[in-house]
Amino acid sequence: MSVGHSAGALAALWVAARDKLPASGEIRGTDPLRVSAAVAIDGPGDLAAMIGPDAKTCDRPVIAPLMGGTSKHPERHRQASPIELLPLGPPQYLVSSKVLSAGVANAPRDRAIARGDKAEILAVPNGGHFDIITPGTKAWGEVEGFILDHGFGEAAHTP
Repeated sequence: MSVGHSAGALAALWVAARDKLPASGEIRGTDPLRVSAAVAIDGPGDLAAMIGPDAKTCDRPVIAPLMGGTSKHPERHRQASPIELLPLGPPQYLVSSKVLSAGVANAPRDRAIARGDKAEILAVPNGGHFDIITPGTKAWGEVEGFILDHGFGEAAHTP
């Protein structure tokens, strides 16, 4: 299972999709990890959709600098955006807070389902971007339960 928060959410989805990349591609690498599920906590599954909104969410543009520009490397953008690599294969569990609303997660979920993947969203509308990952908060309790129920099952609930 891959789990990530914010920019790490992109990584969690991308790791699940890495074996979909061309073997000759510049970013695939060798021997991609196989994951049983991907949990993306309050992060983008669609890089193109976040160009522009990222400046508001992150207080500055982050996607274009990460990718080396918006139009210079279209293949790099396609290979780095999990939504472009669907179907991923493993189920995708998307968590959204009041910062990254469920609306942002709806398109990747709907597209994943349309392409044959299992995908679900946990909306935590009263949770902030950081308290959804902070142990002891109500929001984290919801996210932790979602992860345990969908990713690890009963084995994770036993000490």
